[in-house]
Amino acid sequence: MWISPGTQDGIKSWRAIGSQKKDELHRCNEKGAFLMWKFDTIEELNAAAAAIKETGNAAKLKELAADCGLDKTDAEDYMDGTVEEFATLPMAVNARIGMESKELKIAGVLADWRDTLLTECMEDHELCKGVLRITKTLKGYMAAVIRFSFGNKVRVSDEIVKATKVLHDGKEEQLRGPLYMGVPNKAQLRQIIREYYCK
Repeated sequence: MWISPGTQDGIKSWRAIGSQKKDELHRCNEKGAFLMWKFDTIEELNAAAAAIKETGNAAKLKELAADCGLDKTDAEDYMDGTVEEFATLPMAVNARIGMESKELKIAGVLADWRDTLLTECMEDHELCKGVLRITKTLKGYMAAVIRFSFGNKVRVSDEIVKATKVLHDGKEEQLRGPLYMGVPNKAQLRQIIREYYCK
């Protein structure tokens, strides 16, 4: 049976869930493990926040914001009634991807892959919902792209390899072949994104 998070019954039902999820987050942090996202939907996150707000505990609301990659001002605005929702779907998506990017030290071409995901999320509500699912992670998405790259690599012309010099231990050296590459183009990347997050 579905209980609306906005009702009193909904708030009571979600208070216990919100508390349990926060406990799981703290256990994860104490172990030094990757900070796992614990809310499967934006409704779950907002319901947990509503349960905390009802108690009047601003500190715990800020703590929830920090756990989810949101700014403490978001918690303050929600607590004082400046905004009606703790987080919007786009806010939660950007916060989660931002947290995971920091943990994974995303850089270089991987940052381009992440940015393509964020751009696609701006135009696709269903994709945003997929990004928030507990079973989906930025790590998993990156692995899917790398898997595709290995499965679709092509051999680079030996003439190009011969013309390429690389730095190795501070010294310029001739690149040795054979060289295989398989970086997905934008269209392929968009397809990988939806195959991973929307299925």
